[in-house]
Amino acid sequence: MKPTPDHAAAERLASLLAGRIMAPESRSTPVTWLNHVSVREVLRRNIQLHLFSHVGIDGVLLKTLIGEQERTSADLVVPRLLQQTPGAAVALIGGDRIGLTRRSMAIVDALPPASHLAWALPGYGHPASEMMRVGASCPVDILIICAGAGLQEELALQAVQQGIATAAITCGGYLDQLAHGSYYPSWAYPLRLNWLVRIVREPRRLWRRYTVDVISAVRNRHTLRAQLAGLPRLD
Repeated sequence: MKPTPDHAAAERLASLLAGRIMAPESRSTPVTWLNHVSVREVLRRNIQLHLFSHVGIDGVLLKTLIGEQERTSADLVVPRLLQQTPGAAVALIGGDRIGLTRRSMAIVDALPPASHLAWALPGYGHPASEMMRVGASCPVDILIICAGAGLQEELALQAVQQGIATAAITCGGYLDQLAHGSYYPSWAYPLRLNWLVRIVREPRRLWRRYTVDVISAVRNRHTLRAQLAGLPRLD
């Protein structure tokens, strides 16, 4: 795959995150991404975005609407981060119990040999209480969370505040894409047509995201720009 500006931005962010996690005195690092759909739920829940170490913009539409210069995404950053943190203890929260084994195996395959998956929990039911129960006795270096917009941000903040994870990173649909294998064809990133690939692969689930939700975001672009001004970033 030919490198793109998105890949370069992902490499830089992964290196910054790895430096914080692997430092002798590691620093709590919650990270999340927003797109034109998830931002609505995050704002509705009044998530305290200023408490994150980094809030990235995932999606060309939201990036354009708010005048953002850089786009990153979990599916580009997380694999690079895992490779740059050998020996890390990793955990994940995401999906239902039926798909958890498949997602866990996909994460294990993505880890360098010295790292390990410490535990995995479903993202449905009562993930916060389960995270507290398991994480209290087995804290990890990196917690990857896929539990739906709003909830995954709440879990990420709680995880670092309670010492369950050094870095808690939300990942949207990354776990499903990872478990799927080659989700995006080689031309998708250079042409920035990831959204088209997703519609073709998951039309019933995503048709509204790229029609009704797009119109809503465009209509509310001035409000979004004001609400998302000054997001925390790692430099």
